Amino acid sequence: MDRTAVYDASPLLVATLGVVLFVAAGSHHLTEVTTVDQLGGPLLAFAIDGVPALGLVYGGYYLAHTAFHPINNWRVFAATVAGTLLVGGMVAFSIAIRLSEGRTLAEPTFELLLAATTGAVAGFLAGYYSARSRESAREATQAMATLSFTNSVLRHDIKNDMTVIRGHANAIDDADGDATRIEESTSIITDRIEAVLDTIESTGAIAETLSADPDFTTVDLASVVSDTVDHADDSLPGTVTADTPGTAEIHANEAVRTVVSNLIENGIEHNDTDDPAVHVTVEPAADGVILRVLDNGPGVPDAEKRDLFEPRSDDTGSGGLYVVSTLVENYGGDIRIEDNEPRGATFVVEFPRP
Repeated sequence: MDRTAVYDASPLLVATLGVVLFVAAGSHHLTEVTTVDQLGGPLLAFAIDGVPALGLVYGGYYLAHTAFHPINNWRVFAATVAGTLLVGGMVAFSIAIRLSEGRTLAEPTFELLLAATTGAVAGFLAGYYSARSRESAREATQAMATLSFTNSVLRHDIKNDMTVIRGHANAIDDADGDATRIEESTSIITDRIEAVLDTIESTGAIAETLSADPDFTTVDLASVVSDTVDHADDSLPGTVTADTPGTAEIHANEAVRTVVSNLIENGIEHNDTDDPAVHVTVEPAADGVILRVLDNGPGVPDAEKRDLFEPRSDDTGSGGLYVVSTLVENYGGDIRIEDNEPRGATFVVEFPRP
């Protein structure tokens, strides 16, 4: 079982621990009924050490339905186990000391069960509130990264397009009635206006995708890639090419343009060659559509690959790769980075079908 699967199973493990403690308490106190020949005492004892164990079972169920990151679920489970071992271990150690002194202990099993359950519940609560604090910090970092990214998009992309529009508007003024020059500049202005509108729409789609109730639809990824590559090849200092099928429908929204454009820009901007090049492919797969963005840059060291898509509160850049991974995750897809041959990096994005 890999680490991700263990993280995902954490709520179930918490509930399982609760069941084990509940059954242990129930079995012990059931035998007490015949030993002491009364129901009240064992029932009260079971209410003290058995019923809280049911709370732990519910805690596992509740944890499974939170929006916590899987690693935070694991931290809650680890805290629960730590609490069980710490409190239960202390009581077990004290019992062992008294037994070594030759003392007679009335009911060590009840003490152990009570200590283990108390420690488990205390550990769960401590772990839960710690995880919730981490989630709040993560959400704040996510909001900062998203705001930084959208601000960068609006400032960089729209500013560039508007600069081109202004330049060709001036060219029309200076055309002296030259129909060819006017037509050429008008065409470029129209294209850039469309690009600005696409950027604004994509930026709005980013906010929608990261909201609590995004509205996804069917998007032709092949068409998005073709349009984005054409624009990138004209505007970026490098060569951008694509290999796409006629159509490739995915479950997403307009913000998928941001995913494609940001991965392309990343391959060009972080390139150390004299002739930066990015190649984009779209391939239908058995259960989805696979987007690959290959570059001829320096690549990404293995030690940095794991944290490449994580948010950074001290990041003064666009935070683009984090936003890209968040968008893909919200679509129900997956993103990873591989080595390109003979050099460079390959971003692999798997999108679900509609």
